[in-house]
Amino acid sequence: MKTIERNQFYGKVKRIQKGAVNSAISILLKGDQEIVATITNQSVINLGLKSGSDVYALIKASFALLSTDLEQSISSENRLIGKVSSISKGAVNDEIVVEVNGGNKLTSIITSEARKDLNLIVGNDVCAFFNASSVILALD
Repeated sequence: MKTIERNQFYGKVKRIQKGAVNSAISILLKGDQEIVATITNQSVINLGLKSGSDVYALIKASFALLSTDLEQSISSENRLIGKVSSISKGAVNDEIVVEVNGGNKLTSIITSEARKDLNLIVGNDVCAFFNASSVILALD
């Protein structure tokens, strides 16, 4: 599978919770971290998803929000905790790479101002948040 998306997480479908229109797909990643993707029921059928299916979860870097408050409550279904492994500073936006459990890396694009406000430096513990509706599922 080729894609331009940097945030590609391989995992296995742990559970499918079907609703009237959409399904919540729980995915177990390396390192025993779990994320949720919300997709249409028709997409579940089209992909042939079932418990145990291998999937890739793709998350756009600009959809990943960061916080240095690891206990922060936010109305986002997905929360991955890790350490800042690199920072690339730009004129307006900065690229923050977070290493999470299992060796997965999540890239977040935030404003330079936000990075300064969070006082982010390499080695900081951070929490990355993203909505289930921001996750795109793909098969190899």
